Amino acid sequence: MGKKTEKTQAELYREQRKARLAKAAAKKNKKANRVTMSKGAKAAIAIIIVVALASGIAGFAVSNSGVKYRKAAALSIGGDVGTVSAAEYSFYYRTIFNNYFEYAYQYDSQYGQGYGAMVTGGFDYTKSPDEQSYSGELEGYENPTWADFFDYTVRTQIVNIKAFAKLAAEKGLTLDEDEIKTIDDQINSVKETASKNNYSLGAYLKASYGDGVSKGLFRKILEEQSLASKYQEVMTEEFAGKLSESDIEKEYKKDTDAYDKVGLAYYLVKAETEKAKDNDGNESEKVTDATMKKAKATADKLAESKDLDSLSKAVDKVAGADDSLTKLPVTSKESITQSIDESIAEWIYGKGVNKGDTKVFESENTGYYVCMVLDTPYREERNTIDVRHILINFTSDDSSSDDDSTTTAADDSANDESVPALDTFKDAPLHMSVTEEMAKDKEAYKKAELILRKYLSGDRTADSFAALATENSDDTGSQSNGGLYEDVAPGTMVSEFNDWCFDPSRKAGDVGIVETTYGYHIMYFVETNSDPEWKATIKSSLSSTDFEEYVEENITAEKYPVTVVKQSYVDKAIESTMKLAKRQIQSLTSSSTIS
Repeated sequence: MGKKTEKTQAELYREQRKARLAKAAAKKNKKANRVTMSKGAKAAIAIIIVVALASGIAGFAVSNSGVKYRKAAALSIGGDVGTVSAAEYSFYYRTIFNNYFEYAYQYDSQYGQGYGAMVTGGFDYTKSPDEQSYSGELEGYENPTWADFFDYTVRTQIVNIKAFAKLAAEKGLTLDEDEIKTIDDQINSVKETASKNNYSLGAYLKASYGDGVSKGLFRKILEEQSLASKYQEVMTEEFAGKLSESDIEKEYKKDTDAYDKVGLAYYLVKAETEKAKDNDGNESEKVTDATMKKAKATADKLAESKDLDSLSKAVDKVAGADDSLTKLPVTSKESITQSIDESIAEWIYGKGVNKGDTKVFESENTGYYVCMVLDTPYREERNTIDVRHILINFTSDDSSSDDDSTTTAADDSANDESVPALDTFKDAPLHMSVTEEMAKDKEAYKKAELILRKYLSGDRTADSFAALATENSDDTGSQSNGGLYEDVAPGTMVSEFNDWCFDPSRKAGDVGIVETTYGYHIMYFVETNSDPEWKATIKSSLSSTDFEEYVEENITAEKYPVTVVKQSYVDKAIESTMKLAKRQIQSLTSSSTIS
């Protein structure tokens, strides 16, 4: 089937919801970016920098002065931590810039111009960082630019990483085989990218991160980051272990709405648009008072429904072919506020609201929501779970998922006769939610079934399933982690996925195939965790807060002072990144990707 040329009401609504999420993220990021040096390590508590190679950097000038920059010190950190080489500083500075650039660019590309700046606290990827002012306050920087902010962030991040790695070693922590393998996989992934761009790994690392960044230094940085991350995890777990039941119950009672769940069904009656002319005679489509009034009348009529079934049928009569009532059997106040509307969240969590109640809410210049209560606020007592999965996307255009993904499903024929048929595994803990006869995409289903058959033909361990996930999964969010999702709460996954995981009979080692709107999921149930969802959420929140306070008290500028050993090395890294920024901006502009 051909691709659709017109957007459905559901697609338009999803775009509007993404925009609201972007706005919500912007509020948080603006606060986060208004920091000063005096606040020390707490400003950069998320210490581990994701290694990201910015697009469009192939061909950037590379010099042959690598050894010099690996040995030469750019910064010195007190507390017996040591020095930061010019190459290390360049790596971190370039990484931070790349992450901000890519993040802002992706938001603009997906949601519209300006959203990238909103979610990053004001960073404009269409301008060089040294040519745009930073709106926050940075102690030691007068009239700071974004280039200054990246310099500040580098210094704070490096202190945290190196101090944490040092404390981890003192605690006797080391990287295990799986953690080392993860680093090997990261390096191999970059090596593959380099090869595709006709680069050796060393040349590609230099072009990406600056002079002196070699394979050896790259590995050292990844190992240091992993050890620092492990220290953070271990310490957070220790803080969680110190929490008493009374501590947790006290936190719950402080704000029950923050932890209680509700059930909600809703539908947005979108107001139609009409042609209108502005003062200059330019014609456009816009929502009018008349179309809003019409949308409200429709929403009011839908709200007369007495139960969920009648509301669903009523919505089907007025909705487009690809639109329907949205049902959220388990959701939170924060989720409703961010993804739908704050007034709806306040209503369903308010007093006097009962199961089955309906109400209509205006969405400004868009239409009207009709909402029905499926469950009033309650404490979720079901435990969280850990699960692995392998996603095989639908093959047809109309069935493809919204996820950014790569088609990495097995190249083998789905009818591979060397692998036993599924019905021969009589002893397997199979729990299938969909069969080939039920599947709407036979080709994708056969790929999924073949992978499941391969798993069942092997040793049937979590490791063997993880290996298959890494090799075959189309879910880029979990592929590199062996398809693993940890501490999954009820209602957080798409309904069919959720129902399979939270079936009361589910046991460790259970496998099966589930069909969702994303495609086919080969499932592997890891375990049910020890805490109910509400308690796990509170423990995570309190232990993270305790760790932040620990960092603020122990990773201070007094204990770990940063001294510039040679400013020219710092300046060189910043200057080379500004040149890269200008090249990327020019490349985007010339290809007309900046609107």
